[in-house]
Formats: sequence, C-alpha cells, structure tokens
Amino acid sequence: GRSEDQIEQHNYHILAWICLTSLAFILVFFFLYYKWKVKRNKKHDEENEVLLPISQESLIQDYKKHLTSSSRPQYDSVLQRQLLVIEPGFLGSCKIMKTSIGNNSEEINAEELFTLENQHLLSRRMLLVGDAGSGKSYFCKWLQHKWIQKDINIYNCILYLSCKNIKNEMSLKKICDTIFEQISTVLSMDKILLIFDELDDLLCQKENVNLTEKIDTDTPLDIKTLLKLIMGKQLVPDTDVLIASRSDSWIFSNNKFDSTFYLLDFTEEETKNLYNTITAKDKKADNRSKRISDITYTPAFVVLMSYLQTAKELENNRDCSPYKILIDVLLMWTTDVTGKRRDLKNNFTNMAKKAYENLTKGEPYSSESMEYWEEFLKLYNCEHKYIYQCNMLRDMLAAMHCVWETHRIGGLTECLDFWVFGNIIYSNNNELLKSIADEHNAKYYHFIRFFLRLLTYPDCDSLCNNKPVKNRDTQELLSGWFKKSFNIHSKHSERLKIIHCIFELNNEKVTREFWSIIKKIELFNTPLNFKDIQAIEYCLRGIVLEELDLRICALEDKSVSLLRSVIKNTKYVLLSSNNLTAETGKLLGEILRDPDCMIEKLSLGTNKLGACGAQDLWRALEHNKNLIGLYVYDNNIQDEGTRGIVEYLRNNNSLKELHLCGNNFADEGLTNLQKLKDTKEEIDVVLWIAENSELFQYVEDLINELDQTMKRYCSKYLNNLLDIVLKNLKHKDCNKDPDITWDRVDNLIQNIEKILQQKKKP
Repeated sequence: GRSEDQIEQHNYHILAWICLTSLAFILVFFFLYYKWKVKRNKKHDEENEVLLPISQESLIQDYKKHLTSSSRPQYDSVLQRQLLVIEPGFLGSCKIMKTSIGNNSEEINAEELFTLENQHLLSRRMLLVGDAGSGKSYFCKWLQHKWIQKDINIYNCILYLSCKNIKNEMSLKKICDTIFEQISTVLSMDKILLIFDELDDLLCQKENVNLTEKIDTDTPLDIKTLLKLIMGKQLVPDTDVLIASRSDSWIFSNNKFDSTFYLLDFTEEETKNLYNTITAKDKKADNRSKRISDITYTPAFVVLMSYLQTAKELENNRDCSPYKILIDVLLMWTTDVTGKRRDLKNNFTNMAKKAYENLTKGEPYSSESMEYWEEFLKLYNCEHKYIYQCNMLRDMLAAMHCVWETHRIGGLTECLDFWVFGNIIYSNNNELLKSIADEHNAKYYHFIRFFLRLLTYPDCDSLCNNKPVKNRDTQELLSGWFKKSFNIHSKHSERLKIIHCIFELNNEKVTREFWSIIKKIELFNTPLNFKDIQAIEYCLRGIVLEELDLRICALEDKSVSLLRSVIKNTKYVLLSSNNLTAETGKLLGEILRDPDCMIEKLSLGTNKLGACGAQDLWRALEHNKNLIGLYVYDNNIQDEGTRGIVEYLRNNNSLKELHLCGNNFADEGLTNLQKLKDTKEEIDVVLWIAENSELFQYVEDLINELDQTMKRYCSKYLNNLLDIVLKNLKHKDCNKDPDITWDRVDNLIQNIEKILQQKKKP
C-alpha cells in the first residue's frame, strides 16, 4: 500500500483540483453574470434614452427648422394690417361691434400689438374676428412667421393648429404632436401661444355632452367640445390661446374671451400696394388697382382680381360685385372650352358636384377631379398656395351644382332658409340638405352669394352657352321668400343678410317687389363695411324711405357718399355716432340744396363735422325748403361754426328745431346763437338739454335703461357721451323748460354720476 505521505499528497491534489474547478466555475459564473448585467443595463439605458424627454428648448428649435424648411408663402411682404381692439364683454351683446366711433377708436397696427409695450392688450383667451376673406388665416401664419424670425419675443413658442384637419375625436396632445412630434411637451412651459384657425370651413362632429370623467390634454374630444373647454379654461388654463373666427360662427356665441381683435378690410392705399406687389413682375401699366378699390376691399378678392390676366374682367359697370366678376371669368372659359370639347361638359358637371361634397362633408377630390380642378384654377392664375382663394372658387362650383339641382328637383326656398339663416326645418327628401350637419356655420358665406348670382343658369347647357334664363315662377318664388323673410327676421344682422342676397341676385323685378314692403331701414348699432354699403345702396336706390337709421354703424365719409341717393330720398335720416367729418358736412350740404331732396329730419350728433362741416349745412339751409329738424349736438362746432348762421337761416321758412348741445361754444358762439333765437323765434334752438322737454325726456329714458343696455355700447364712447351730457345738465344758467323741475335735473345728474362711478370700479 501507499504510504501515508502518498495518500496525503493524493488528497491534496484532489482538493486542489476541486478548489481550482470551483474557482473556475465561480469565475465563469461571475463573468457570465457580468456580461448579462452589462447587456441588461445597456438595454435599460437604451430604453431610458428613448423615454427621456427631449430638451424643450432643443425641441422648439427643431420645430422652427421644420417650419422654415416646409413650403410656405413669403409672409415678410404682408401688408401692415390694422386691428380694432374690442373691450371684454362688449362683443357678445351686439355680435360684431367695431369701436371705430368718433374719437374713441382703439385701432392698432398688427406689428405693434404683439410687443412688450402692448402686452397689456393680450390675455389668456383671445379672439381674432374677421369677415370671410379678410385674411384671418394669413394673419395667423404671419404671426407664427414673425416668431420664427425672432420679431416677436414675448412667446417662447407659437403653435398653429388648423381646425379643419381635425376630423375625428382627438386629444389636444395628439393634435399638437400631429403637426410636430412631441411638440405637445411645450404646453407645460410659460409664454406659449396656441392658435386655432380655419373654423370657417369646419365640419363639426357630435358634441361630447356628458363629460363625467376628468378631462386633460390626453382626453380624446370632438373639436367643438375641445374648443369650448379651452375657452372656459378647463384645459390649458395657463396657456395663451388665440382663436380666429367669423362673427357668425358658433364660437362667437361663447363670450368667454378676455381680448378681442377685429381684422379690418384693406384701405384704398393697401389695395393699391398689394396690387402693385402682385403685378410687379408683369409691370402692368393700367389703372386696375383703382377699379378693384371701387369693387371690393376684401383681401381675398383683391388677391384674386390682381391675378386676372386682362383688364377686361374689371370693366366698369354699375353692378360691381366681385362674385359677378369671378363668374364672368368662368363664363368666358365655359363658352370657349366646353364649346370646343363636349366631353368636358360631363367632367365639369361632376366637378361641381364634388365641390359641393367637399364643402358640406369635407370629401376630398378624386385624382380625376383634381386634374380638371387644377385646369380650372389656371383660369384664375390661382396658385395652390392661395388656399383660401381656391376655397372661394370651390364655393362657386358648389353653388353651381345646387342651382342646377334646385331647378331640377325644387326645394329652393327651404334651401335658402338653411343656407342664409341656418333654419333646419326641411323635408327629408331634399337631397341637397340630407348630408349637411344640423348646425349652420360660416362656411356658406361665399357659397350663397355665388348661388344667387348663378340662379339664372338652370342647367349646364345654359351656363356653357352663356344664355341666362329669367324664369317667372322662380322670380315670384324669390319675391315671396324675400318679403316673408324680411317680416319674420327682425334682427339687424339677419335683415342685412337679406339685403346682400337681393344685391347678389341683381334682379330688377324682384328688387322692385321688395320695395313694396320697405318703409324704414333700421341698422342701429350694426357696423357696416364697404360691401354692406354697396348692397344697401343697390337695394334702396329707387325707393322713398320714411326712415334710415344708421346710428353707431362705423360709417365714414365714403360710406355717406356711396349712399347719397338713398339719403336724398329718405324723410328721417339718422347718422349719429359715427366717424363723419367736415367732408360729410359738405356732401350733405349739396344734398340739402337739391330741389328733389326729401329729408325732413337729419340727425348727425356725436360726429366730427367741426366748424367747416357745420357751415356747409347752414349755407344749404339758405336754399332748402323741406328740412324741419337738424340735430348736430357734440360735433365740436365751436364759435367759428356759428359765424354767418343768422344770415344763412334768415330766409329759411321750414326749419323748426336746431339742436346744438355739447359743441364747446364760448362768448362769441353763444352771442351768435342768441341772436339767431331772437331773429328766428319759430326755430327752437337748443343749447342745453333742460331747455327742451322732449329732449330731456329722451335722455332721461336712456339713462334709466342703461342697466339693461350698457353692454351694447363701447365703454369709451359711452363714458365720453355721459360726460358731455353731465356737463350740459350742470349748466343751470339756461332757459329751462317749465315742464322740467330742477329736482328732475338733479336726479338725472346723480344717476349719471352714479353710473360713471360704477364704471370706474375694476
């Protein structure tokens, strides 16, 4: 056997082998474990790297690069657009109320609005209001462009969101991330502006009326509910939001905006500048910009008409509707192209049908339709980047389809009820109305005007051959509808729509039938723009009116000039509280000298006629034989305006009332007017409210009603007027009417002071 030393040595070897094997196993185990852990950590790090939020500053810079690289119009050349600042709470009670009244307008250049100096005009919830085609979308994109160019520094990021692209229920986060990945993370930052645009063409889905769950930026919502929650600050309460809308859009009824800005139409100078910019390459030496100004100041139309190839389309005629001019271009094309290629007629008819489906349901054009659509756009030299102008042309084709369908299947008046007023009481068998949402919105603004212009083309053949048909039955149907609608719809905004419809229909017989029911036109507190004045002038130019009430209508001198014939043929003309200057005084003086002038009462209070404008009126009264009452209170006439008044009125035998309160007369003026009183005792010359019981009662009633009516008026305008009345009432050295007690005067003074004090409270 082996010795003990050998056995011990053998055991030692076995033990050493076991130890080495165990050590090797342990080393391998730890090595494999180490590799596994490294791999696991690496994977975990990779996952964490994906989940880690991108730096918000870096994300915003990437977003800017994305916007810069995408195909976008050159917003640097945008004109200096003007905005009217409308005070909170003022808009909802009177729909769209421009504050361009007298010296109280709060007009600001767009470049100046979004600056540190004017940041007090901005707020968490802002509304940008503009008529159809006023350039709201262009303005919103210009605003974002200015931020990209670092010309606007008050915001860290401006997100532009198109509402018409939101077709299904989506969360605010998803809507934002759709335009740029992860951009929704910036909503948690300070100084962010969200812009919601393109509501005019919005197709609203059914609202989420029963919202019981907690709502946040991850909650899928229909666009209407989403915007209502945002306006109510239930979503992103600490983010600035700007919503662009027409005044007759559904969003306008939600008076939850802290700031409202009204986008004005172009001026004549701006129209000329834009025309020159567009036609600079062509070097066209013609006077078309002046002709365009005679037709429209609406930016979208100015752009389209500037691109028309020849001046022939803008030939001067009495009917100066931009819709007619665009249709005339269409007629030139249809008579030429479809006459030579009969196969195009079917395609043209189909394109019109598709246009209506696109308008009402948002249906995209098929590839075949797009081919003809692009050919159609070339007719107007209208590039695809001018999306709004393309939409107007789409509305024209959609209207054409509906004209043919109403002639074919009937239902004209129920269609008009819906398209004009939003009435949804119609029969289920009307194919044109079946697919339309139950909610009327601003999308039919251009459509209905094109529809009425095209109504004399009952089918495709009549259009392609340019042979309009005046159908007696259709005329009688329309006459009845206009009369009925005017009697049913008493709101000023609705009656203005009817006037526009008559203007676009441009049918002499129907217009004359309409005259038979019109005795007075009252548009008090309804701001009127250039196209409104055009329509009113057409509808009323051949009628004798009992009353024309255009008080607080944002009228300017040019408006009065356009309405010259209407004013001349009206017995009681009310033009108070507008923006009329000495130029209007001169014009009205010319009207009053006309032997055929029918004006018996003329109210011009709270304007800016001044001394020159007033003296033009006095001179006219030397010859006028019809005017009974002239009311020119608060016109800053001063002493100079009273010079010669006694001589001018010496031989006037018709004037019975002359109201001159609030015109800042000093000794000379008061002396001249006292001489007038002594010389012409038959004229009731009123310098102080307390001198005339009828005037005092009128003022007293207005003050008593102010609790209910105050929101109808611009605060600055109202404060200014109350100050003038208060100052006038406090003048006790006057020939007070015996029917008025001093107690009544003092009570009225106290009531006015109380109102002014309350208005000063925050």
